[in-house]
Amino acid sequence: MTAPDPRRLLIPVDDSVTVRNTVAYAVAQAQAIRGESDTPVELHFVVVPGTRAVDPDAPEELGAATDLLARVSVWTDEDLGDDPDPGLTVTTDVVGADRYLFSPGNYADVLLEYAEEHGIDRAILDPEYNPGGAAPMLRPLEIELARNGLDIEEAPVEREARPT
Repeated sequence: MTAPDPRRLLIPVDDSVTVRNTVAYAVAQAQAIRGESDTPVELHFVVVPGTRAVDPDAPEELGAATDLLARVSVWTDEDLGDDPDPGLTVTTDVVGADRYLFSPGNYADVLLEYAEEHGIDRAILDPEYNPGGAAPMLRPLEIELARNGLDIEEAPVEREARPT
């Protein structure tokens, strides 16, 4: 088995308490890779919307997903600073909107298809990633992704302290 290509990173995002810190961690990882070599680095932030299929031509149905990706873009701009490295690119996308997704395997299939399409074999997961919004699915999703050859790293971020 060949080593994963660290130049392309997949970061699935969902509206969670740790998403902001996960974005910052992914940017820091990309900057570290750039610091070690002149190889271009691509960060691919993707949202897999809810469990029901939506019409991709109806933007109002994808409102929450596109709003989240807009926030991700702002955060990556902040984290990259005033003089961003031209060798580091950020891509945002909504994936799987045309499908009915109900299990970690379905979500994994969508993410794996995107990864294969873009030559990605490494993913950074938010520890609170839960795109279905119901049952926690990070562990089963990690297993499904790893079982299919994607190198998985959970972002080492902590939850924000909330006052009681």
